[in-house]
Amino acid sequence: MSLILGGAFAYLLQPEGWSTPGYLATAAVTGVFGFFAVQISVSKPAALAAKVSPIEASRDLWDGRDAREGDAKHKKLTAFVMARLGQRQSYKKRRLMTASIAFGGIVFMIAASYLYAWDAMSFSREGVFSDAEYMVSYQYNAHNPSAYGPTDMQLKGHLSEELKEQLSTLPHVRSVRTENSAFGSIEYQGAVWSDGFYRLTRDSDAYFQMNAEGNNSYDYLCESDGIMITDSELVSGLNGISPQVGDYITLHWSDGAEHTAKLEIAAVSTDLAPVKGGYAFAMTDQTMEKLWGDMNTASAFYISVDDYENMENRQKKQFVR
Repeated sequence: MSLILGGAFAYLLQPEGWSTPGYLATAAVTGVFGFFAVQISVSKPAALAAKVSPIEASRDLWDGRDAREGDAKHKKLTAFVMARLGQRQSYKKRRLMTASIAFGGIVFMIAASYLYAWDAMSFSREGVFSDAEYMVSYQYNAHNPSAYGPTDMQLKGHLSEELKEQLSTLPHVRSVRTENSAFGSIEYQGAVWSDGFYRLTRDSDAYFQMNAEGNNSYDYLCESDGIMITDSELVSGLNGISPQVGDYITLHWSDGAEHTAKLEIAAVSTDLAPVKGGYAFAMTDQTMEKLWGDMNTASAFYISVDDYENMENRQKKQFVR
């Protein structure tokens, strides 16, 4: 019964992980395992009970009902007989035991269905690799941090349009996507830390449609040179701050020379950044151009190739040969 209930709950909670052949195989293995586990667990108590004489045992086990049913003779103490006697003696214990076994079966089948639904490839492609197979970015040394992050490397223009064109012409490369971010040192509510700003364009609808406190429209962010903060709870936990709409942060940045400005917190959201590779802080492309000028703000290239999984399988077969 617990396997049937467990299968029903598993199907309702994780229908995409359901497999009838898998369920039947799991139920069969679990049933066989459970049967032998019970036999092994009661074999020792049964062996000990068998050493007790029938007369002495009847003092504890005989309640008179067997005589009325014509079943007063001594029985062989098997696991089944002991289970029957135990059930007769404690009805509440039997119900509790049945409920606990049924609940265990439900939990087991739900867990089995959930694990069966787990896709290792999909899990490995979470984040920035959901639509790309390779990433080319700056190797930033977090153990020796700079107040302006990878800005010095960006000023040298390593991730240039020329490099992007070269990557695009490689065999089997389908597309190369550019991530644009700028970095600086932030002062707010007594805390100082380095962080990156994701660049928003008029087409960044995923940000503008977020559920956020304040005004996260593209036009307002441009007009006020405001910033938007996503995943505010994580930002608060990491930096010991509490972002408030209408407050101003002090930003120190460099475009070859050091600058300082105050920027309004125009919008705050507890949701994660809605794009892969997005930072918790974001500003529009117009604001970024006012601050960093014509500096190359490319911070990463994400490279997608043709039919990656099939190519990988073919390469494995060639290697085996």
